[in-house]
Amino acid sequence: MKTSIKKRLRNTIIAVSTILFLGSLMPGTFTEEILSNEFLNNLKLKLKKLDIENPEDRVYLQFDKPMYKPGETIWLSAYVRNGSDLKPSIKSDILHAELIDPKGNVIQTKNLIAQKGKTNAEFEITENMMGGLYKVKAYTIWQKNSATFFEKEIQVQKVVLPRLKMKLEFQRKAYGPGDDVIAKLDLNTLENMPLSDYEFNYVAMLNGKNILTKKFSTNEIGEAYVKFELPEELATNDGLLNIMIDYEGKTESISRSIPITLGNIDLSFYPEGGDLVEGLETNVAFKAIDEFGKPADIEGVVKDKSGRIVAEFTSFHNGMGAFEFEPKIGQEYQALITKPKGIAKSYTLPERLSRGWVLNVTDNKDNLNVVINSTEDETMSLMCQVRGVAYFTREVNVTRGENEFKVPLDKFPIGVAQITLFDSREIERAERLVFVNKDKKMNIQIITNKEKYLPREKVQMTLKVTDERGLPIPANLSMSVVDDKLLSFADDKTSNILTSLLLEQDLAGKVEEPKFYFDPKEEKATEALNYLLMTDGWRRYKW
Repeated sequence: MKTSIKKRLRNTIIAVSTILFLGSLMPGTFTEEILSNEFLNNLKLKLKKLDIENPEDRVYLQFDKPMYKPGETIWLSAYVRNGSDLKPSIKSDILHAELIDPKGNVIQTKNLIAQKGKTNAEFEITENMMGGLYKVKAYTIWQKNSATFFEKEIQVQKVVLPRLKMKLEFQRKAYGPGDDVIAKLDLNTLENMPLSDYEFNYVAMLNGKNILTKKFSTNEIGEAYVKFELPEELATNDGLLNIMIDYEGKTESISRSIPITLGNIDLSFYPEGGDLVEGLETNVAFKAIDEFGKPADIEGVVKDKSGRIVAEFTSFHNGMGAFEFEPKIGQEYQALITKPKGIAKSYTLPERLSRGWVLNVTDNKDNLNVVINSTEDETMSLMCQVRGVAYFTREVNVTRGENEFKVPLDKFPIGVAQITLFDSREIERAERLVFVNKDKKMNIQIITNKEKYLPREKVQMTLKVTDERGLPIPANLSMSVVDDKLLSFADDKTSNILTSLLLEQDLAGKVEEPKFYFDPKEEKATEALNYLLMTDGWRRYKW
């Protein structure tokens, strides 16, 4: 397929959004080798009935860019899908969209016809509209009943784009008194060439006053790690790091607020599967957030009532992580944060049971390894589902101690799998969310007829779409041509179509920087996604 684009492409990138409705993502027919018991069969029937009587829609809006100037137009493509299989919605062909100003007023509305689950629209930003954070909300009638709207914040402001691509990120999400602050700076020209061995100035400020001014240089690939120490006596969390670069006779700058915490950290613990059981070792996930509700990276220890350290923990990403722990009979435990410094508060671990089950799940790509540690001998039921469709059900004989089972994933679609363990009385005893089949997505290859183009020169482009097996498949695509200076300046870390449809709409709370979990360049993404589901995972159904 060839497409001509009569727009300037120098210093631009092409953002391609794909809608996941293809065969590789669809629920398949699952034939179980081991028959389920009557309880599980009835449960599967109830899930199907629930989907028929209370169907779920999932909506995603793809915008042409992350921020706009007064006088511009917001262009968008909208996708309306079934919640269970991500095919075009069979019950909703009308999509309602609203543009909401920074004061919360709905200033424009659209009622869109979504044929085969796809539509598009635009919102006009007039010259006299105020700058600030606008919001676009979209929903079907079914979503209005359940208040599961799609929402996206849009920045509107007059901006002079920089003449460099600059990226500045702190290595941790929280710093305290006396901590060494480290931030990574990336400098590239507009031609995507690293600004090698280039000198710059950086200034660290607290409460508007300079605490450090220093010169430094990038390395051969345009990177630099800026480092400075916070005072031992720290009375403010108003910190700012500013980088200034003299480039072609003018000064370019980039700044970020220093993530300082003064001790007001909320630390929550989440035993894998649901409960701590005395005498059974399990994984305990945790999540730390600061006084502003933002992730806080921490280190800490767990002590017993005699003061002995029985476990240590360090956050892995965005204040989340996990550690192994076995609660002993008759012991009491408390957790303490050792970094950032100066946090005197102690934290209580969740209550534990004297008898019960611990559910641990790991993804080995082709299978889920399900380990059930038990204090009982009991016949139990195991159900695995994705977006309300059961793909594996099995009656399992659990004995005291460790019991291991494998769940084949070849028939599962991509997405959040919900694994639930029921006891012989049909009561749910443990549950875990796991992201499966991350590779089952479309691969898009973009081929242009030339490497470089002159202004207003016609571009011929070929798009090739394949599934995870490399086989060609049809696709419904959205494309925008955007100045990549704008993308670099906006530093947009919000959702995309993958994170929204496959992850965020399966969780109850807001996901911080969701793009990270699907970025193939991020080595930590897979493990971090596991911790996200262990902490922010929720029970979709009240069984």
